[in-house]
Amino acid sequence: MILETSIRDVLTSLSGLIGLGGFGVGLYQYYRAQVWKKSEFAAAQLQRLTDDPDLALCCVFLDWGERKIPVPERYKVFTTNSEASFKHDWDSVKQALTPENKESNFNFPLVLYRDLFDKFLVYLEGINFYLSRGLFEVDDVCSLKYWLDELRESRYLEGEDQKVFMKFIEHYHYEGVKSLMKKLDLEEEKKAAGMKPR
Repeated sequence: MILETSIRDVLTSLSGLIGLGGFGVGLYQYYRAQVWKKSEFAAAQLQRLTDDPDLALCCVFLDWGERKIPVPERYKVFTTNSEASFKHDWDSVKQALTPENKESNFNFPLVLYRDLFDKFLVYLEGINFYLSRGLFEVDDVCSLKYWLDELRESRYLEGEDQKVFMKFIEHYHYEGVKSLMKKLDLEEEKKAAGMKPR
């Protein structure tokens, strides 16, 4: 009888441990699935820089000094003689991003730069929002640092003109973009110091 009770107790304890182990494995698998989903969502956000023609064009603008660019179809209405292409240059970017006043008039290509960089900054604000909600980690979007650094100080401009994007960001209160810059700077500092990123 005592032996029977001992065996029953051992079996009960053993089944409890197996159940607890199964629960632990399930919990770990759930955690890994959540990490995967977050990374997948972050990758989809980064893919927008390639898939969205407006965002992709902003990346081209930021990456090139001068370049011949096809006029997007919906902007041909702003061109004279329905031009097929235009020359991207940084004087035009600088002029387009100057805060407007009542007399401001944005002809082509200034209207294009203004519209697309507004969209680009709203995209970056969205990335910052997703980060602040924990939908993915800073490390998942660290490749954005390149573009944020170009916004911070364009390598194609000199002196105060290098800050043309920062002045625009300040003037129009793109606070999420500034916050995203800080988050990515902090992550880079941690990596440089040999600390494990979050």
